[in-house]
Amino acid sequence: MKKALAILMILALVGTAAFAEITFGAWGRGLFVPVQNSGASDEDSTATTGVSWGNPNPRVGMTIKGVSDNAGFQIDWNSDGASFGISDQNKIWVKPVSMVTLSIGRVFDDTLRGNACFGAWDWVRGYSVVNAIGSEDFVFGRIDTQNQGFVMSVAPTEAFYVAASFNDLKNYQKSENLFGDFQAQAGYTIAGIGQVRAGYKAVQQDEVAASTVYSLNTTTGELDETAVAAKDESVDGTIEVAFKLTAVENLYVDAGFRMKTNTDDYADVKDINLYANYKMDALKVHAIGQYKMVDIEGLDNGMMIGAGLDYALAGGIGFGADVRYMSEDMAKDLDKGADAVTSFFAGVTKGFSNGNVGVGVEVINAADTGYAIPIRMEYSF
Repeated sequence: MKKALAILMILALVGTAAFAEITFGAWGRGLFVPVQNSGASDEDSTATTGVSWGNPNPRVGMTIKGVSDNAGFQIDWNSDGASFGISDQNKIWVKPVSMVTLSIGRVFDDTLRGNACFGAWDWVRGYSVVNAIGSEDFVFGRIDTQNQGFVMSVAPTEAFYVAASFNDLKNYQKSENLFGDFQAQAGYTIAGIGQVRAGYKAVQQDEVAASTVYSLNTTTGELDETAVAAKDESVDGTIEVAFKLTAVENLYVDAGFRMKTNTDDYADVKDINLYANYKMDALKVHAIGQYKMVDIEGLDNGMMIGAGLDYALAGGIGFGADVRYMSEDMAKDLDKGADAVTSFFAGVTKGFSNGNVGVGVEVINAADTGYAIPIRMEYSF
């Protein structure tokens, strides 16, 4: 009997382990720019290394994940600049029931995100219109706890998804301010047609005062004082809605509307955003546009448009290009200057099983004409 119980215990342990695993992954990107110049008068051309998003250190990163039926974790490490740090996510998650996921730490949730990444976004963003407009949250933003936070997501059916997060909890925060740094999203997929999403994000204003909380110091037996940030009662709120069309084979169309809800002038700015791509064998064509409606004295409505393509050749060779235009009014709206801006990118890459290498050229024209020639290297495991 004891042997039978022992065997059953071993089988139970083995069965449990079969549903749990630790996985490792890695991704990194580095740019070497031997020549770049903004075009300003008397400026010397410079050389640098870095990444697409502007940091001077190449991204050397890896990810470790623990996954089971009901609990897990994720750590995204990097050694950018030869020192270890956390790059993206650093979280614990638990599923108390099958349809509910609770996450704590630094958390991203991209389930409903509507990005528009192509072309220069993956090279030197500073020499493209894309640097002023963005791409990853272009149509619909991700759930992002910023520093540290808590996220609850619910998926009662395959078609319906809801998530909410309390953000920016790295330090103490008054409980009454929890909904001042808060985000909520919902999405519903209509079979054979597309997906509709709606979201709200609140961000509190700068800190204006502080209060004190007390905690017991177990070494000295005394109470330690800790300053607690007391944020301004005013909140920057953002509402966004979007629809993603998936009814047409090989066609992806995502359109969204975004506006502020606070009572200052920024509430008088509303964005209409559109991104689309179409695949035809080795060719993928991109289109992007934004119309900014402004009701602020001294500013006018602005627009941005762009198009690009990717073409896959034999032997892992790929070609990409884009051209983008931002109107003079858009540049003023975004405080990016007083001139219309046009940018152009073209590049070629050679892909391998776990990475790629490529070279490109970027030109941006506003008051001056600037250029950059980046060499890009990536790995992925």
